[in-house]
Amino acid sequence: MPTTEPGSRRRQAGLSLVEVLVTLVLVSVGLLGIAGLQLTSVQNTNSAAQRFEATLLAEDITVPPEAQHFVLRQLSNETDRLGQLIETLLDLSQLQSSTLRLTYSEIDLARLLTELVEQTQTQIDLGVLPPFTLHLQLIDPPLTLQADEPRIQQVLHNLLTNAIKFSPDYSQIQLRAWAEEEFVFLQVIDQGIGIAEQNFEQIFERYTQVHHPEQRSHNGIGLGLTICREIVRAHHGTITLVSRTAKDFPGASGTTFTVQLPRCAPISPPAN
Repeated sequence: MPTTEPGSRRRQAGLSLVEVLVTLVLVSVGLLGIAGLQLTSVQNTNSAAQRFEATLLAEDITVPPEAQHFVLRQLSNETDRLGQLIETLLDLSQLQSSTLRLTYSEIDLARLLTELVEQTQTQIDLGVLPPFTLHLQLIDPPLTLQADEPRIQQVLHNLLTNAIKFSPDYSQIQLRAWAEEEFVFLQVIDQGIGIAEQNFEQIFERYTQVHHPEQRSHNGIGLGLTICREIVRAHHGTITLVSRTAKDFPGASGTTFTVQLPRCAPISPPAN
C-alpha cells in the first residue's frame, strides 16, 4: 500500500511549496492593475506566507536538503519583497490622502547624498549593482533644510535607483546639490535611454513603467517616482525633469530630475 504521508503533511501545512510561490507571484502581479487595493487582505496574505514558511521549515519535506534550503530561501525573499511592497503601498495611500505625518528636523542634504553615494559605490564594487561611475557635486555645503529625513532619503534612493535602472553599464550618473535663497536643489543626471516628452507626466503616475527595447530587465511595479513626487509635494516642493532620448539624440541621451525643497518647514500642512 503506497504511503501518502509526505503529501498529506504538505497539504496540512495549507499549501505546497510550489503553490505558495505561485500564490505570491499572482498576488504581486495582481497588484499592478488594482488601484483600489484592499491593503488589509494583502497584509493577511503576507502573514500567511510567513506562517507557511515556518511550518515548511519544520516539516519532513521529501526533497534533498540543499533543494529545501534553496526553495525556502526563495520563499523568504518573496515574503520580504511582498512586505516591502505593502509598505510602499501604505506610504502612497497615506501620502495621497494627506494622512502621513511628517517628522521635521534639521538635516544636511550633503550628508545624505554622501552616505547614499558611498553605500551605492560599495554595492557596485561588490558586483551587486551594475558598473557605473558615480559623481557627486556639492556646491557650498552644508546644505541644511528642515524636512523628514527618512522620507528625503527615500526620494534620493528612488531617484538614484531609477537612474541606474535606465542607464547602460559603465555610464556616469551625477548627483548635484546646491542652495539658492530659501530653497535647496537636488539633481540626478544620467546618460540613459531618455524619456519621450509625451511621457513626462505619465511616469509620475502609479503603476506606470515606460518600457524601452534597450532597457535592462528589472523588478518593480512603477511606484518609485510616484512616491518621490508625493513626498516632495508633502514638503511643499517640486520635482521636474528634462530628457533627451537616444532616438533623437544618439550618443547624447539622458535624463535630469530636479527636486526643489524649501529650507524651512511649512507653518501649516500642504493642501492637496
